[in-house]
Amino acid sequence: MKRVITLALSVLVIVSLFVVSVSAEAYNPVGGCKTETTIYRANAADVVKDGVIGENEYVEIDINRDPNTTDLMLSFQTAERFEDCCEFLNKVHFYLSWDETHGLNVGVTAELLETPWSATPQPDDTYYADQGFPGDEFLFQFGMMFRVAGKDDETVMNRGIGLNTETNTILYGHYNENGYTGTLSQKVYEDYIVTVNGNTVTYEISFPIESVVEAQYLDGKIPAADSELRFSVSATGGSQGEYNNDANMYAISIGDAGYMAQWEVFDAPAHAKGFFSHETIVKGGDVDDTTASDDTQIGEIPTDTERPDAPVITEIVTTNPPTQPATTEIVTSYVTETDDNGDIVTDDKGDVVTNVVSSVVTQKPDNTTSPVTGDPMIIAAVVAAISACGVVVAKKRK
Repeated sequence: MKRVITLALSVLVIVSLFVVSVSAEAYNPVGGCKTETTIYRANAADVVKDGVIGENEYVEIDINRDPNTTDLMLSFQTAERFEDCCEFLNKVHFYLSWDETHGLNVGVTAELLETPWSATPQPDDTYYADQGFPGDEFLFQFGMMFRVAGKDDETVMNRGIGLNTETNTILYGHYNENGYTGTLSQKVYEDYIVTVNGNTVTYEISFPIESVVEAQYLDGKIPAADSELRFSVSATGGSQGEYNNDANMYAISIGDAGYMAQWEVFDAPAHAKGFFSHETIVKGGDVDDTTASDDTQIGEIPTDTERPDAPVITEIVTTNPPTQPATTEIVTSYVTETDDNGDIVTDDKGDVVTNVVSSVVTQKPDNTTSPVTGDPMIIAAVVAAISACGVVVAKKRK
């Protein structure tokens, strides 16, 4: 009955609206990433690609899990997927460390909202035949992506990993962005792994330190204390379709260059910032600044009290934010236009075509928000239900 009423309301309002295409969107509630973290040193012997986030292996990145105030990026393909992003925000955990043997270590755990599934095969180097790299579109089913940027915010290194659950094959993709050395070779089970346990997917991947840190900030395999890493990291879900065909993805990213990013539409887009420390992770997730020998200490231990201390990694605890009254507002978003094959549309000058969409966002009493994407049926139904105000949907090339 509710569906019939919704459709009836829609018809009343959308008569004069343009028909617009719907594609994945990205949204940062505060307009840009603010996350900063310390990257602590791990003992190389504790860093093992086994699908387990060991307590001495990483330190978790502290994030804001309130969907109204978080500085994380939420990517989604439909309005329903946005609501899933708000729930998924409480089910993802991101971890970092470094050591002299493995380099930069990245861990992610993501409890998907559905049973993880993907029949997408490993793309070969002819998937993007004209450019000679495989891409990472298997992330439209589920996976994780890690990106490093230079001080000019341009991508230096990008890698994505996922899993074909039909064949238990670990997927690996990139766009030929290979880090500061220009080459990057990684081996499955040695440098990266993806495991599934129930609905929880664990990702672990390590990058040679010289691939992600400029040579001027390295002493052999040791980054200078307090040297900066600009990065974005994403966890995706959806478990539908193959590549971008029939996919229904949702994603959470630290950093505004995460998966399905639309960097230029954010108010103040930024990568997350990590600062390398020579303090060593010890049992319980604490750190010890006495383990670095004189011949490896190449900088002062940072004393910036504004950066987060290493949390104790003993168990994962999530809490729901306090409830607040529901509010509704109209926001503007930008949708990259795609053709029937899912390819991005460009104009005769080669510029990407985007649609400017004014839409309704409702903040519910349970502190989740429900945006209405460029689908005029959904926009009209929501607006008709809450007020007599109009909704403007405009198509524009940019």
